[in-house]
Amino acid sequence: YKAGIGRATALAFATAGCSGLALADVNEEGLEATMKLIKDLPGVTCNVQLYTMDVLSLESVQATYKSVRATFGRLDYQVDSHGLRMEQVRVGDSPDVPLESFDYQNNILYRGVWLCHREALRIMRDQTLDCEAYPSAGIHPARAQRGAIVTVNAGQAIAALSGMSTYSAAKSAVLGLVRGAAVDNAKARIRLNAVLPGTVDTTAIKNTGEMSNYLEDQFVKKTPFQRKGMPEEIADLIVFLASNKASWTSGASYLIDGGVAASGDL
Repeated sequence: YKAGIGRATALAFATAGCSGLALADVNEEGLEATMKLIKDLPGVTCNVQLYTMDVLSLESVQATYKSVRATFGRLDYQVDSHGLRMEQVRVGDSPDVPLESFDYQNNILYRGVWLCHREALRIMRDQTLDCEAYPSAGIHPARAQRGAIVTVNAGQAIAALSGMSTYSAAKSAVLGLVRGAAVDNAKARIRLNAVLPGTVDTTAIKNTGEMSNYLEDQFVKKTPFQRKGMPEEIADLIVFLASNKASWTSGASYLIDGGVAASGDL
């Protein structure tokens, strides 16, 4: 069961010492597989709770966060890694994209992220700073936070690929959401940042058939490293941005694309 960015991130947080993880997805089989991988990590003790959540449903999102709050009492970090069922995504010239495909992408990649941000921020604003919640951690008061949110976006948020205008539009909207929420929540000591991966070697990409070949031609061949990224490479950056080591970083977008943008070949 090949890892995606979400799974790799869960494993990275567990390895980094998180005492509890709330994993939410519409794919129950994937959640169970991820939990087993975490439980099998040597020397790792982590309370893993699974939640079946559909980001297309307000009721599902709200019920999940209510349960997370009741179980854990607080929410220190959130990572949004929303994926698409690629068979419902249409690649093509802008006038040819069906409205259903536009709505589907926008509702998951933008509206779904907004719903999760809103629920997470409501929890985070009500909780104490982490330096007070975990006094033995030795967190400097100036670097303390009530929470941190990292949203997995995409390189297409800043440079569109041919035939993917609706996807790029949704991803660009998320950048505005992250920046605006970062400003709104700075006084509450809550940070928000985004990571913008290039093409990453995940099960989702491999299962897209024609889309996978399209991305190979459009992106991977232009990458100076001449390979897709690894999910673990994205996860390592996410864990850093969520941690107090990135305490003065908020509203930022980190491009992690194997040097494609630097080469000027997007």
